[in-house]
Amino acid sequence: LFIMYLLNFSINSLTLMAMVLAIGLVVDDAIVVLENVHRNRELGMEPFEAAYKGIKEISFAIVAMTLTLVAVYAPISLAKGRIGKFLTEFSITLAAAVLLSGFAALTLSPMMCARMLGDAGHKDKKISNNSGFIEKIKNFFTSQLWMTNLEISYESILKNIMPKRLITALSAIGIACLGCVVYQYLPAETTPYEDQGSMRIDGQAPQSSTMAYTERYVEMLDKAINKIPEVERRVINITNPTIEGSIQLKAKPERKRNTEEVAAELREYLADITGVETRIDTGASGGDSGRMVDFVIRANKTMRELQDMTSNLLGELHNSGNFQAVFSDLRGDVADYTVTVIRDKLSSLFIEPQDIADTIETLIRGRKANSFKKDSKAFDVRVQVENAARQNPEDITNLFVKAGDRDGTLVPLSELVVVNSRAGPVEIKRTNRARSVLLSGVLKPEYSMKDGIKTVDGIAKQLAGTDYRIEYMNEAKRFLDEGPTVWLVFVLAIAFIYLVMAAQFESWRDPFIIMLSVPLSLTGAVITLAFLGNGSINLYSRIGLITLIGLITKHGILMVTFANQIRDESGLSIEDSIIQACKVRLRPILMTTFAMVLGALPLALASGAGAESRRQLGWVIVGGMTIGTVFTLFVIPAFYSYFTKKNREMIKIGIA
Repeated sequence: LFIMYLLNFSINSLTLMAMVLAIGLVVDDAIVVLENVHRNRELGMEPFEAAYKGIKEISFAIVAMTLTLVAVYAPISLAKGRIGKFLTEFSITLAAAVLLSGFAALTLSPMMCARMLGDAGHKDKKISNNSGFIEKIKNFFTSQLWMTNLEISYESILKNIMPKRLITALSAIGIACLGCVVYQYLPAETTPYEDQGSMRIDGQAPQSSTMAYTERYVEMLDKAINKIPEVERRVINITNPTIEGSIQLKAKPERKRNTEEVAAELREYLADITGVETRIDTGASGGDSGRMVDFVIRANKTMRELQDMTSNLLGELHNSGNFQAVFSDLRGDVADYTVTVIRDKLSSLFIEPQDIADTIETLIRGRKANSFKKDSKAFDVRVQVENAARQNPEDITNLFVKAGDRDGTLVPLSELVVVNSRAGPVEIKRTNRARSVLLSGVLKPEYSMKDGIKTVDGIAKQLAGTDYRIEYMNEAKRFLDEGPTVWLVFVLAIAFIYLVMAAQFESWRDPFIIMLSVPLSLTGAVITLAFLGNGSINLYSRIGLITLIGLITKHGILMVTFANQIRDESGLSIEDSIIQACKVRLRPILMTTFAMVLGALPLALASGAGAESRRQLGWVIVGGMTIGTVFTLFVIPAFYSYFTKKNREMIKIGIA
């Protein structure tokens, strides 16, 4: 919190998620220290001796784990754009907490163990015979029997699979490939859809419609909305011919259906109201339309050709079955009237074209001439012909303009102008100097942004060819632009961790062995997302995947570091060293895994506003750590025996 204050961060959903994850993360280093001191106490050492020897044995691993986890967040804060804005506060908050927890584990934890651990670590401690439920639970966790049996079983399995290391290595590669396959089939989107309980209405009446016409259909729209029992309130504004409105649903506990289900029913009602074109947008996290695929089709073509292509695209998108509704911003042609002046007659009567323009504007459109006050209110006085005299374009010819001669004769416009009509577009939009039309498709709940873009690409390639260009807009554009950024952050995170560990271990091989656990953990995460979390690849799940890189390497660091120490001190073989190290480090690995998984479980089971996003992050951590730890316990020993150096210099790592 203090570092957040110094950096002018705020308490928001991302920094709070970082704090929730930190609850499980920051205890890891202290757990490793406490467990190692506790193990030395079990060997009969006095508290001060056990604490001194314990921190000496584990200090290198604590520094390596802390710096590794901090390194994984460094690239996140360097990301630009929306992702960088979102993730900077999250990454720095979590990295600061982890860094401070590592410092506390190296300094405060061993001193507290020496002063406060007492006789808790001795094996000969008597277990209470109290038959109460709480005492039974306490006896189970304080008893060493179950842990001893687990360590013996684990050691036996390792001894059996060591002669079959090739099968273990190939199995690990197969599991990593399975993760890649599952990842490809997961839906992808920028942010997961959040049920915010609100909808936005956008409508368009015909360009030539009157206010009375539009109001009549808005009343029908309001009656349709009133049929939905989940609606709490609605507001509809008319700026003829445009219709805008918002719908607020009841709170989640008070309704049985989510916003998407309500919107689907409302779209069916609106389909029967043909007098105006309307669309419903349920929005998404951050105010964006997460279920809307917007794209522009542009070309140096006539508007008629663009209209034909737009009609074909809308038809094919509708037939694809991926979209609930498709529409464009292209409006139908309207009558376009031109007033052409007869210049010869104007010249003979000394009349300027501007005089005719001013006369038409004043009498047809109206112009403010004065104002007056009545009952403390100001009213404008507008000069304008009566409504009955301006119903048809031909009525313009019934107006009169003053001639420029001395007499100031009034001349009818029928003698001076010709009024012609033609059909034409209301407006012509351009994108990058080419005529364009904006098309939008509302995705069905079972389809993601990735599916929508893939569908649009296939249809556009088939229909538009090379004469037309497709450019994505809004959320779809962000999805395409930010995807490579996330991959860059992901690659940089792996590179940062590897280089940090290489500097610490003074070796290129040991970090490589440790990093082999990363694909297994990521596989566990994507499998959990696919089968338990009902998730997708999005901003939050990617945060979790990047976090897993640092979390799972902790286990490998504990195993490899202790195996190297055993080889340096006792000269055991590679296989015996790694088996012994894995057996001794099994307990802290399980303890830190349980701490992290239980710390992330509230995120995975979250409910309420914004829970859809938090669940994605929670399930990635829970699944990745659980499945990844199981795989790591057997794969790291196999790869260690393959890749580690046969001969090591006799170096004792620790605090002098």
